[in-house]
Amino acid sequence: MVLGRDYISKKFSAAVVHIIVSGRNEEESGGTGFLCADYPDQIITAAHVLNSRTVKAIWSRSGEEILLTGGGVKIGDSGLDLAALECHMPAGIEPIRVEWNRDAVVLGAGLTLFGYPKIALHLPSLYSQRLNCIRLRRNIRLRGSRSLFPAPHTRVAAEDHF
Repeated sequence: MVLGRDYISKKFSAAVVHIIVSGRNEEESGGTGFLCADYPDQIITAAHVLNSRTVKAIWSRSGEEILLTGGGVKIGDSGLDLAALECHMPAGIEPIRVEWNRDAVVLGAGLTLFGYPKIALHLPSLYSQRLNCIRLRRNIRLRGSRSLFPAPHTRVAAEDHF
């Protein structure tokens, strides 16, 4: 049984969040993150969204604010543009499971991307796009089994890098 892109969008789009951050001059910008099944109560995002910035708010697709638990920002290895924020996962959301097998993605494989792109004169909205993988990056090193960060629920200071 193949369920397709519509099924993926309906099942997992609620796990995609909009992160509002401010920089040194208090200018606001946004990024995209997702609630991850592999790291319960954590939002995974790109490290460049959080580097040298303060998280002002995190909004779910339904417009509910997701509160952080104070566990700090966890930044992945310098070769990975990944970070995590601790939060309480809202009820009724199906978190996204990450495929950790490097061989699972091959050239030409279909990918579904979610995001909150910045579009002039528009309020942030969740968009999804179906793409094909055109380049593979094989130098990603995972720690232990599926570990990009310390074990779930391990607290790391906001500026610690590992």
